[in-house]
Amino acid sequence: GYVGAGTVEFIVNQDGTFYFMEMNTRLQVEHPVTEAVTGLDLVAWQLQVASGNRLPMPQEAIARFGHAIEVRLYAEDPANNYLPSTGRLAAFGISPSRAPHCREDSGFAAGDEVSPYYDPMLSKIISHAPDRSRATHKLAANLRARDIAGVLTNRESLVAILESDEFASGETTTDFLDRYPQLLCLPVVAEPARERALIAATLGREAISQEAAAWNTIAPVGWRNISSVPQRADWSFTLSGETVDAAIVRWPEGGDAGLVAIRPSDPAAGWSGPVSGDSYRVDVLETIQPIESRVQRIRIRLSLNGLAREYTVSLDGDLAWVGDGIDSQTFRLLPRFADLDLAAAGGGPAAPVPGTVVSVEVATGDEVAEGQTLVVLEAMKMEHRITAAAVGVVDEVLVNPGDSVDAHQVLVTLQ
Repeated sequence: GYVGAGTVEFIVNQDGTFYFMEMNTRLQVEHPVTEAVTGLDLVAWQLQVASGNRLPMPQEAIARFGHAIEVRLYAEDPANNYLPSTGRLAAFGISPSRAPHCREDSGFAAGDEVSPYYDPMLSKIISHAPDRSRATHKLAANLRARDIAGVLTNRESLVAILESDEFASGETTTDFLDRYPQLLCLPVVAEPARERALIAATLGREAISQEAAAWNTIAPVGWRNISSVPQRADWSFTLSGETVDAAIVRWPEGGDAGLVAIRPSDPAAGWSGPVSGDSYRVDVLETIQPIESRVQRIRIRLSLNGLAREYTVSLDGDLAWVGDGIDSQTFRLLPRFADLDLAAAGGGPAAPVPGTVVSVEVATGDEVAEGQTLVVLEAMKMEHRITAAAVGVVDEVLVNPGDSVDAHQVLVTLQ
């Protein structure tokens, strides 16, 4: 028979009865919750038992303190059927001064690559407090303040769940997400806070460029001799599973003040029309010079219509993440001019993530219906069906079973 540490799972009914489910000959991924409320090191206990020693103390001697909650932070998009997300983690961490302390068990750090070959879990984050309500608020605040850039995660869904009235009431049965599916795509940052962060990203980026420019004592970045022509920066971000683009248009009145407006990101945005927007002023508080990292960072005070708030703006290539002490939000700077080669290349259904082609379900000349499966991919231990967005005819199949494909690689072209 088996001798060693193990985890026995039960399921509890509404009337308090409970039933055996399974036994695992190891610690479960949720063991930090038990460690938090007991103060015991279960990993050390497991090693002691495996070495032939007895448990350090009997069950009746174990006391429990407070309430603990664990969440799993995944590189996936819950609003799009939990689609995995791969890529380089430009940012992955938290400033201890910005959020309540929570235990974190993770094998990732900023600069690491999230590949398609393994489970997409990035971290386990565990809060512990005297009661469930405080543990919930502590964990939500910690998640909000985390800097995460480079991949999509389930962070917003976790925050939405933790901050929901349904979770607070204790209605967390096994069908919780079936009953409250809106929590998977609910924005947790209010629109005014998101807009202010976009403006902070724009002005912070320009302040960094200004300090690095050789001519910074002569003219501000983006200076023009026609004052009526505004400056603009276009950004994209993810909102409820969808990519949203926005243009930040501003009319400087001196180096650090002027008018600013948020407009739809289309070719004409900001280049004509009346000069109108919110009054702004930006003051640089601190420029943090990179030592080994390629990340540029600046702290600014942004005043909009007289209301001031401090932000930390970090840049890595076209990525920017902005923290205001409560939320950390990520934006991607869009190219100033369209890629004409890409636009001319055309396309078709593409791979959402890097993976391996399991099967090809169509051939050249086949007529396909909307929603019909064209190709099946395997990535991160999951199958992904690539379907036709509309009725059409297969023009060319570009992959074969067993092929490795990159994210956004076109798999089939349709007419």
